[in-house]
Amino acid sequence: MKRSLRKITYREIRRSFGRFLSILCIVLLGAGFLYGLRVTEGDMIRTLDQYADENKFFDYKIVSTLGLTADDVADFAAMDGVEAAEGTVSTDAIFNMTDGEARVVKVHSIPQRINVLKLREGRMPQADNECVVDALFAADNVLGKTITMTDNNEADTLGMFTYKTYRVVGLVNSPLYINFSRGTTTLGNGTVKGFVYVLPAAFDVDYYTEAYVRLEKTGGVYTDEYAAAINAFRDTMETEAKARAELRYQQVLANANGQYNSAVSKYSSGVADYQAQKAAAEKHARGGSYDGRLAPRAHMRFYSGRTRGSSHIGS
Repeated sequence: MKRSLRKITYREIRRSFGRFLSILCIVLLGAGFLYGLRVTEGDMIRTLDQYADENKFFDYKIVSTLGLTADDVADFAAMDGVEAAEGTVSTDAIFNMTDGEARVVKVHSIPQRINVLKLREGRMPQADNECVVDALFAADNVLGKTITMTDNNEADTLGMFTYKTYRVVGLVNSPLYINFSRGTTTLGNGTVKGFVYVLPAAFDVDYYTEAYVRLEKTGGVYTDEYAAAINAFRDTMETEAKARAELRYQQVLANANGQYNSAVSKYSSGVADYQAQKAAAEKHARGGSYDGRLAPRAHMRFYSGRTRGSSHIGS
């Protein structure tokens, strides 16, 4: 029986040797590819781990609806087990790029201690109206040219920047973008086309939009040691972040109440001055004694968030 099976098998191979050879090559290629992946997996992970260490890749990212302050970042940095903490500013914006096309880009303030940039060409910004751009998606001969924010940006977005036009002085890679995707956005067609980094002073804000935290000891990426270290610190970090968020809320509320009370006080003073002027004028109209001098002109100034307006009461 076995001899007959072998004879039939050999006969079929001889009759369709080309097909047999093709199948054999496919099997060998698949096996070789799988073996290569298994062998290179360790090297790929070690390369990623080395890249993360060299560029000080973050372990935690903290965001708040009210923004973060320098005191918040200092508090995170002082926590046991934290190697460094750094606050940055970022936002999506529409820019006319060097090729004249309007694109949505992610604009970041340049970090110093975490998520450090890798300069590929040119130099880093030295002036507040200079920037470096995405080395992967930058147009040819981009250095020395300018990019400009379009008027299609919302007023709040335009108000975040010190300038509208920035000169490109370098091309960089960022550890925040280790693949080809640059993220999604609510602007334009919903796709971010690249990133731009500027000096912190290029943002006209007094808060950070996010804070990055890097732990002292975590282990290599994609290891059980790293997962355990991150999970062990998660509750501590979340508790501290919630405490800082509540403190930030109370600070913002106190500042708003202070502005409100100041405006009410000025309003009340203005109304009192107005009433005094009115009474004096009515007395004079009835033939009473009036020295002809009006009370000082009343001023009333209202504050609301980042905008302020003023109106005057009196003559």
